Amino acid sequence: MARWEKSDVIAAVSAACAIFVFGLGVWQYRSSENWKRSEFVAAQIKEFNSDTINHAVLLMMDYDPVRVELFSDRDKLDKRYVDVNFKMLVKAISQEREFTDDEFQIKIYFEHFLTALSRFNYFLTSGAIEPKELCVDFDYPIGIMTGTVRDMIRKNTGGDIEPFTKAVNDYLRRWQYTDIISFEQKIQRARD
Repeated sequence: MARWEKSDVIAAVSAACAIFVFGLGVWQYRSSENWKRSEFVAAQIKEFNSDTINHAVLLMMDYDPVRVELFSDRDKLDKRYVDVNFKMLVKAISQEREFTDDEFQIKIYFEHFLTALSRFNYFLTSGAIEPKELCVDFDYPIGIMTGTVRDMIRKNTGGDIEPFTKAVNDYLRRWQYTDIISFEQKIQRARD
């Protein structure tokens, strides 16, 4: 067996220390990147949820009727809010002409909501966010839009979301919102 020189031992210990420090650095870097990613995801979801228009659309999708602020620019407080029922929401999304002021504003809000969802599809496509990270916040609203929660809603409320689901589906196809369709599919696959 060969005898190690003092310089060989020092070199071996130095190499082992260098490998350990390098490994520790890689671990810290990955840990830091995961933390930054988590912060990014949380910030995006917080921004989406704090948007008053997105919040109003989520309320319109989930409650029938619901009082939402559709006209924040009006001077009188009582003129800002509108009681939106499910039928009005479906009509606003379904038609392209002859709107009441309320229906037109609902349509504008819905388009804003879709644009916000499109951003999340971009993040999913680029790999900045994983679909599982969005399931908690988007599974139910996407379920309303696609109809996957139809039986649950019918059982719990007696209401039927099929007209809304059909209106959304027709709207997305008519205006070629392929990124929203892709977003819905990614969320559904992540949930399953």
